[in-house]
Amino acid sequence: MHHKDYSEETAKLIDAEVKAIVQKAYQRARTILEENLDTLHALAKALLERETLSGEEVDKILKGESLDKVSLEDDPSEENKQEQDSSGKEDFEIS
Repeated sequence: MHHKDYSEETAKLIDAEVKAIVQKAYQRARTILEENLDTLHALAKALLERETLSGEEVDKILKGESLDKVSLEDDPSEENKQEQDSSGKEDFEIS
């Protein structure tokens, strides 16, 4: 059995206060997201296009600036493909 150093009424007050704090923080977070929805969407779009963003790129988006277009040379998936192609291993197709 767990021993409490406070009454049931005090426990209810603590629970109510904790609930109020959590609800207030939730509402604040929701308001911040709603007020910055365009920026949130811009970040999401950039991440979908690039997969990763540097701190500098995030700062640009937060300032409302646009990012340079991604070229195939900058695409990390292309680098991986080129590294695999130049690894000296031949690709065989099984028919």
